[in-house]
Amino acid sequence: MKKAIVILLFVAVSLLNLQNQASAYSFTTIDVPGSTRTEVIGINNNGTMVGAYNSGGKDIGFIYDGSTFTDFSIGTYKTRIYDINDDGTFVGFYMRHDGAYYGYQSDGVNTSTLNVQDSKYSTALGINNNGDIVGYYQDIGDNHHGYIYHAAAGVYDAIDVHSYNTYAVDISNAGRVAGYYRTGAYGAGTETGFIFDGKTPAPYLDPIFTFYDFPGAHGSEVRSINNGNAIIGGAADGSTGIIVEDGSTIPFTYPGATATNPYRINDYGAIVGSYTDASGNVHGFLASEPVPEPSTVFLLGAGLLGLARARRKIGK
Repeated sequence: MKKAIVILLFVAVSLLNLQNQASAYSFTTIDVPGSTRTEVIGINNNGTMVGAYNSGGKDIGFIYDGSTFTDFSIGTYKTRIYDINDDGTFVGFYMRHDGAYYGYQSDGVNTSTLNVQDSKYSTALGINNNGDIVGYYQDIGDNHHGYIYHAAAGVYDAIDVHSYNTYAVDISNAGRVAGYYRTGAYGAGTETGFIFDGKTPAPYLDPIFTFYDFPGAHGSEVRSINNGNAIIGGAADGSTGIIVEDGSTIPFTYPGATATNPYRINDYGAIVGSYTDASGNVHGFLASEPVPEPSTVFLLGAGLLGLARARRKIGK
């Protein structure tokens, strides 16, 4: 009988492993009608997506509820939306024709430009449900610094990895910040991803970082962390995405794409981003985790039921 139990346990575990191996994300391409390029950059827990598309050489922000696209622009040149929280407040940056760029936050009606201290230019790339915002700013020496805006206190704190250019791109409700830093010129493959967990107690106040260098990637960027601490990132050259799960890194690619850039993961595991097709066109995507196949659930249930019955017989 013990042998039977061992066999049933093996079957149950094998079925679970089979389901895990067979699990693959369900991908949906998202293109703004009439656009030449679409990037989906943010998604909240209500399933509302935000991003930017290009039309006539101009970047235009959009909000997508699954059926309707709503444009959002500041000025006449470039506007991008990077994230949206569950209250519907979104953040991004807009750029003028002279190259100056500024971070903003908006609810679609009221919009305010962020006044990041010591900044020449700024972005706003992530917002949590507390209204805290992260991004990066450029100082007068053209160096880039990450920052976090604490909404409750109304203050900005810089996030810097040594003296390197640092970029903060997402923030969880607990205040964990995803980002990366660069040690060389843009595109040189010298990026390293990080999770920032605040600072040590006074008087030291040392920053607490966990760093990520993804195997085989030409530069590593950590781009999102959700409230369950799931992490996604990607190669800095945009070739492939990465999921960090239980300390392991798992490649994440859109089927048939020549490049995949995942940008954000929500608390339900939905991932949004962009991919490049074989013709060089860039499309947005939504990747959702599938529901287990009914047949697999039935087989697993039958195996566990058999195990329970066997245990009852031994107990008699």
